[in-house]
Amino acid sequence: MSINKIHIFFVLLFIFALGLFFRLNNLSSRSLWTDEFFTLFESSGHGVDVVKFVDDLSKREAPALLKPRNFRPFLQNDPAKQIKDVTGGLLDTDTHPPLYFWIMYIWMKLFGDSLFVVRFFSVLMGIFAVFLVYRIGKRLFNPRIAVFCFAVYICARLVFPA
Repeated sequence: MSINKIHIFFVLLFIFALGLFFRLNNLSSRSLWTDEFFTLFESSGHGVDVVKFVDDLSKREAPALLKPRNFRPFLQNDPAKQIKDVTGGLLDTDTHPPLYFWIMYIWMKLFGDSLFVVRFFSVLMGIFAVFLVYRIGKRLFNPRIAVFCFAVYICARLVFPA
């Protein structure tokens, strides 16, 4: 391996470690965002249950104020729910393709449903995307441009929010 390739490797490694630190730092300390709630509802097979729960509340004369504990059962991995419940919930309540929700269903069955575990899947996909950005930059341009693309992508606030 030449000096230039070793230098590029260590620059990439440093940038990657920095980006990973920012991404993993307090990963589970922030509250859930709306899309994360939606992902958990659908991926746990509770999509139809949530819609029914909210519809029932809306039919009341004076709907009660909702507290986080009202939604907790819908966010937990229910052993009775199967992948067909995820598919059925998506068909009844959403227009998104089901592949992501199927993968999240399997991920949550294998590793649990904690906030860190659910968000870590996105971190892994982000790591894959970072290397893909580098490979595309290297193939289309040159190694220096690829390192620049790698650095910009890794440090972007949209990819690694503060």
